[in-house]
Amino acid sequence: MKTRIRVFSSEASAAAALRKELVETLTAPPEMGPRVIMLAGGATPIEVYGQIAEDPPDGVAPGTWLLLSDDRHVPPEDDRSNYGKIHPMAVSLGIPDTRMIHPDPELDLAEAASDLGMRIASAARSGADFDLGILGIGADGHTASIFWPNSVPVDISFDEADAPGSGIGSGTPRYSSADELALAAGEHLGIERVSVSAAVLLAFRRLIFFVTGSAKRDILKRLINAPGEFPAGRILMQHPGAEIWTDQHLGGSSEG
Repeated sequence: MKTRIRVFSSEASAAAALRKELVETLTAPPEMGPRVIMLAGGATPIEVYGQIAEDPPDGVAPGTWLLLSDDRHVPPEDDRSNYGKIHPMAVSLGIPDTRMIHPDPELDLAEAASDLGMRIASAARSGADFDLGILGIGADGHTASIFWPNSVPVDISFDEADAPGSGIGSGTPRYSSADELALAAGEHLGIERVSVSAAVLLAFRRLIFFVTGSAKRDILKRLINAPGEFPAGRILMQHPGAEIWTDQHLGGSSEG
């Protein structure tokens, strides 16, 4: 399968496009129903969220949920916390804490993962559409806090009768237990982490892997050549609505 790549002339133009995409999704017509938007950390996305917080759009769709793809298991006031950096945007948009899904650092790691899974399941049961997910790709090919390729099965055995209408890119997670929707990712670079699972990533109708900067050029080339060796590549292999947005020219990609 050919990887879908959108190349921008600069990191700034990629960031502007990301902001536009988020604002359009946040303000989509109410008749489209409630939706879940997944957000990742990373320097440039965090800047974009800050810009939206400072100048929020009018008409945020009722029932919008925000979901963090993963977070370090640290308090919100810790500079390493994604939640601490993203929460101001939720406040500015008028999205209550009850519809901002994130790992709870006050729980122990296993309990935080279980709680995250239950909250994702609650959003799914409410009928919210898992619409747009923003992700990054680490220098080792991980995405969210999914670090091992075998955490992203390529051929998922699943009884569709357990969850009618669910499937890859359908807007509804495939799961039989809430425990399948989140994981305690363990320690990485000295910090414990909690993450959504591959089942959640694959549920979103659209996925944008936002990967800018020359430091990511090598992993992008490796991922495109051998996607099955990396968690991010395994998501891209399976998801028909997943794209890489980058400022790195890799060949065979479209200009943004």
